[in-house]
Amino acid sequence: MRARWSILLLLLALPLAQAAFTASFNPDTRTIKLNDTARFTLTLTHDSTQSQTFEIYSPEIAWDITTEPTTDRVVTIYPQQARNITLILRPLYVTTGYYVVPIHIRRSGANELGKLYALVGVLDPDTPVGIYLPTVKITTDIPASLDPRSPITLPITLENKNRRDLERVTLKIRSALFNKDIDTSLASLERKDIDVELELDPRTPPQEDVIKITALITADNRNYHYDAAPAIITIPEHGEIAADVQLTSGVLKRLQQITFTNTGNARKTQTYSIDRKLWGLFTNTEPEPRVLVQDGITRYAWDLDLEPGEQTTLLIVTNYRILAYLAILAILGVIAYYVFRSPVIIAKTATIVATHEGGITELKVMITVVNRSKHDVKDVVILDKVPRIASVVKDFDLGTVRPVKMLHDDKKGTLLKWKLDVLDSREERVIAYKMRSSLTILGGLQLPVAVAKCQSNGHERTTRSNVSQIGFGG
Repeated sequence: MRARWSILLLLLALPLAQAAFTASFNPDTRTIKLNDTARFTLTLTHDSTQSQTFEIYSPEIAWDITTEPTTDRVVTIYPQQARNITLILRPLYVTTGYYVVPIHIRRSGANELGKLYALVGVLDPDTPVGIYLPTVKITTDIPASLDPRSPITLPITLENKNRRDLERVTLKIRSALFNKDIDTSLASLERKDIDVELELDPRTPPQEDVIKITALITADNRNYHYDAAPAIITIPEHGEIAADVQLTSGVLKRLQQITFTNTGNARKTQTYSIDRKLWGLFTNTEPEPRVLVQDGITRYAWDLDLEPGEQTTLLIVTNYRILAYLAILAILGVIAYYVFRSPVIIAKTATIVATHEGGITELKVMITVVNRSKHDVKDVVILDKVPRIASVVKDFDLGTVRPVKMLHDDKKGTLLKWKLDVLDSREERVIAYKMRSSLTILGGLQLPVAVAKCQSNGHERTTRSNVSQIGFGG
């Protein structure tokens, strides 16, 4: 019994629109026996103002394709003409079942391609007359784009075209990405909607795939199979490089750990940058950044290049502990200074007493010694040196402390030594003496520093005075 079938017509809208031609089948029933041929009426039109040549062929090698009246499958269509071509399909390497045969129509010289799909039922030559053969029609509405991150549902509709119960119908879903079998049944003339749940790895790379759905039925010791029109689907690129920031704070230290993860399904590159103004003197990173200038603004940048699921980590450490260490050292230094400094301070000044012919001949030197501590200081020794060009005037003023020792050396000059048995807290003593030069000193003279020595906290402390500069016009 010959069942009437609608021809499945799948026109790829975009290529046909670009080609500016249309193609369609006459919706006749095409069910044949294994040694017969299926004939379709193909109608071609175009909107060009010139004649166009089209080539008709199929990429499916299991079928032989010829045309009438032209046998070479090349037809010429005149402007504003709709031409009908008889398309003859002969099965070569198929068994009984129903097949979706792809038919391609290419415009010569333009590389424009249109696609149609012809449904052909192939019966065994020995099929008894009057027996309802298993006849199943498969239609689908598969989205053109499938997001691998979400559950995927393929809506499939099965129609039993004959009055025969089909106890077992096996659906096979095949593609480069999917491989799943489902068993179901169909009652007489039943129409059944099936939602097939599929899963993909979220990191499935972007690609184009072709899903083929076949229904297999075993009846009367024969196998029948029925194909749905192939569905072309696309796995789009998705995801991004996501940043997970974790802050860890300690005493005067902050660690910022930024983990970058490629959450997508394709390799991704990105540049992460921060304003250099936000960069501190006490901040360092691992890895080191590169300098990036954007719109006159200098930034520090890191180039990220991650495969799907790959991670990389950026560490930004801001450490102010060095400031604390320096502050502690400064405090310890101040404490050490006050603990270990000499309690005695000494200052030295000089004034001109006599001159001759515009030069200095005699000076008066005053040494001021002060106990700046809160405690008395004993056995204070003051040392001073007189340059060898001058000598000490031994006529000391009344009330002044006289040196306990004066040592003269022709090369080094004269060394003076004073000793104070005790210097009360906050007490100030002034030691004065005169020095006379055997030569007239012109311009100026720099006097050596004076030194004070004493005992403090079991240690000898030494303090030096300032350098005294004597001259005219100073």
